[in-house]
Amino acid sequence: MKKRIAIIALGLAATLSAIGQQAIAQETRPIKDLIGTVEVPVDPKRIVVSDGDFILQPTVALGLKPIGASRPSGTGEYSSVVAERISPDMKYIGEQRNPSFEDILAMEPDLILMSNDDVPDQKGMYERFSAIAPTVLINREQLVWKQTLRDIGAATSRSAQAEELLARYETRVKEVRAVIGERAGTASVPRIRPDHVRYMLQDKSFIWDVLKSLGFHAPEKQQKTGDVPFVRLNLESIDVLDADLILVLEDPGAKGAGGMVEKVSELPAYKALSGNRLTLSTSEYLFGNVLTALELLDLIEAHYKKS
Repeated sequence: MKKRIAIIALGLAATLSAIGQQAIAQETRPIKDLIGTVEVPVDPKRIVVSDGDFILQPTVALGLKPIGASRPSGTGEYSSVVAERISPDMKYIGEQRNPSFEDILAMEPDLILMSNDDVPDQKGMYERFSAIAPTVLINREQLVWKQTLRDIGAATSRSAQAEELLARYETRVKEVRAVIGERAGTASVPRIRPDHVRYMLQDKSFIWDVLKSLGFHAPEKQQKTGDVPFVRLNLESIDVLDADLILVLEDPGAKGAGGMVEKVSELPAYKALSGNRLTLSTSEYLFGNVLTALELLDLIEAHYKKS
């Protein structure tokens, strides 16, 4: 038994040594993250992303192909704009809040991108990641998605590409605003979950950041901000969702016979909502970064061109 443990220990030491030699051989440069200064590879090739919701999309938007990532904890599945850009060989590292450090070690990453999500032990997780490869801690708050893209660009030597994407977004905002014109009034973003309905807050959510850039604002009846980015509704209060434009987010688990989508759609108060509705998939549009933002602009532009 002791001999077996010794062999395993030697194998682990050899693996760590090989990874260390690989890191030493790479040219590095210092950058600043939320913790301090980190030496990162000038041209990282083997990136692991710990946050499949907020960090993976801007990473692949920059043309990078991570070798490992967590599955999205917020929606359960990748949006199509992410799924079509990740490598078919990308491995899963487990849940964002409970990743498999052994699996990550075996991947031999040269850079780990970690978010400041509310993990049980952020400092401890950062230290364990840093023992494997240079780790950059990035702000993933929904309203700073542009800075998130810039931070990942800075960490991966792709700042120019990040600025090009943001410039493209700003150009599209101007184009879509021109199409909408004076019709940019109130908007509402309800999310139908399997067991309840909520609406997203104007001053706390990603999707609203895009809507506000087009000149929309929430109805007077709706709460604008709070500790979390949504307000849970009683079905008796569905009328609070009414607005000129209603973007309805539907969870996959809320669909089907007898599901919450069906129940809500049969409510007289829901049928009485007067706004123009666009029905969207939660996994596609609830969270995101520049790719989702550009898709939202396309959808809203097409809607107003038809109306």
